[in-house]
Amino acid sequence: MPRKLIFLLWLALLLAACQTTLAPDQIAGIKPAKPKAGETVTVYYQPAAKGAKLQNAGAITAHILIGYEKEQPRLLELAMQKADKLWKAEFTLPGEKPLLLLYRFAAGEKIDDRGGNSWHSLVYADGKPVKGSHLTLATLLRQQEYVHFKIAGTPEQSRKELDKELEAYPNNAQANSLLWRLQLREKPGDSTKSAIRAALETVYEANKHDEDAVATLLNWFAQTDQAARAESIRNEWMTKNPKGKLAVYQAMIKMGQQGDPGQRIAEIEQLLANDALSEEDRESLQGLLIEEYARIDRIDQAAAFLAKMDKPNAHLYNALAWPLIENGRHLPQAVELAKTGVELARRTGSDNKPSYLSQADWENVQKNALASILDTYGLGLFKTGKTAEAEAAYAEAYAVNQGDSPDINARLVESYVKNGKYDQAIEVAEACLSAAKADINLIQHFKTAWIKKNGSAAGFEAQLKKLQDLGKKQAFTKLAETRINKPAPDFTLPALNGGMVTLSEQKGKVVVVDFWATWCGPCKMSFPFLQQVYERYQKNPNVLILALNTWEREQGPQREQLVRRFINENNYTFQVLFDANYVEKFGVTGIPTKFIIDKHGQIAFQSIGFNGGEEMIQEMTAEIDLLLAE
Repeated sequence: MPRKLIFLLWLALLLAACQTTLAPDQIAGIKPAKPKAGETVTVYYQPAAKGAKLQNAGAITAHILIGYEKEQPRLLELAMQKADKLWKAEFTLPGEKPLLLLYRFAAGEKIDDRGGNSWHSLVYADGKPVKGSHLTLATLLRQQEYVHFKIAGTPEQSRKELDKELEAYPNNAQANSLLWRLQLREKPGDSTKSAIRAALETVYEANKHDEDAVATLLNWFAQTDQAARAESIRNEWMTKNPKGKLAVYQAMIKMGQQGDPGQRIAEIEQLLANDALSEEDRESLQGLLIEEYARIDRIDQAAAFLAKMDKPNAHLYNALAWPLIENGRHLPQAVELAKTGVELARRTGSDNKPSYLSQADWENVQKNALASILDTYGLGLFKTGKTAEAEAAYAEAYAVNQGDSPDINARLVESYVKNGKYDQAIEVAEACLSAAKADINLIQHFKTAWIKKNGSAAGFEAQLKKLQDLGKKQAFTKLAETRINKPAPDFTLPALNGGMVTLSEQKGKVVVVDFWATWCGPCKMSFPFLQQVYERYQKNPNVLILALNTWEREQGPQREQLVRRFINENNYTFQVLFDANYVEKFGVTGIPTKFIIDKHGQIAFQSIGFNGGEEMIQEMTAEIDLLLAE
């Protein structure tokens, strides 16, 4: 072959290797496929691909979320450049010890995250995923969401990633801890504890000079009946590193157990003097200190603490002012504190934005913070008789929050009534009711305004029903957009009151499945409100509420006795079942987790955690009513 032809062939191959093309049906890609820390990475998006959601977009932005071993996650928002049929953006993988990339694409408010399953890539070094990379993916596949990025997964997929992590790094303390936790959930008892105890020795020996790893493993000595060994190791580290992670953790436990409020404050202040505290721990302790100051009326100390902070924020001022104003204590001083919080919320800029939030999400956080402290300020003004100023504060909070808070909405309507502005009270009340953003307080103030304007309550009930029907219709529309629609795993489980319950035999009913445990604080906080929902539908044969007790530390008769005592002492009458690890099949990562299942056995809605009783009742009843109407 002529030398010139060889050169041209070599050049063509080189150019082909330098170019990245996606298959016709491939929406997104990343190059190199195995990115490394400090390396330039290119991410691609193909709007013309089948299933792509950003076709004909004028501009596309790549969102890259990077998870790290010790740093907070970082979000990169990169403007993409169009190259033929592809859009691409470049970035250098920043930070120390990145573990995983999640990426998705945006055009305006439209997001393409592959239908709730963001693209991802492990981070590599020396030809294999770095330590913690598979573990991070395993964790996210269980959580299914990470800082507003969704990633679809199953317990089986998560377990496979965990196995890969342990195959590559068998002594990874965090990975072994997750494995042992899953093993105890799947098969609680002495035989599992014995196996963990043996593995623990090997993992501890490999990590005994790493304080972070030791902190993870210490709990397992206690869980495998080696409390004395755990205490010995803890004391050794506290002597060796008195400001280290274990010393801080132990001090926090001691502080939490402290019964004397003054002594608890002193211990928090001592902890805050530790310059080795993580930023997250420091912020948590600052908030706790403010709450403790407020609880025992050390308002001057709290105000002085806030005033000398390098970066005071509206949230801390709100944490101090709200309980004082709500309970009518130190009102003039509390109102001034709230006013300072409002001023802080107004001038908080992008320089305070957490690394993991997008600019849009940060703006929403700021709006919510401003609305919250304005609400506190408005209540303080209202209680001190400054109702015109209170009205202005509530009106601004209502505008900032776009009418999304039933509490703020009700207080604004009340202030209008108090100030004789009945037309405005009615206008706002009707807008909130028709948007399903009203509570019982707003309805009462609405009725007062109606009577004041019209001279009687005639026509009020008809108007109220009309508006509530509109609100329900709008709520149904929004709920339909969030519907999950996936088959619910079938189960047959024993009931606390005898007999067995099979989920697949409940077809034709709307079924609530709530996973809980007696040791779970948020679960117990949610139960009085679950009881209210149960009582609301108690006479409806097409609604069934099942509370599945799971992840209990006790087993056998001891578990049954524990659960029975808890249910009876609190007079709960909804049906309780004993879970047999179906919690894993449902993909639950934390409790309480509720599933609302439609008449055809499909999971329609899911909620995790407890964010307040009234919100929970409103959410559950809207979801149940929507499914009943089908």
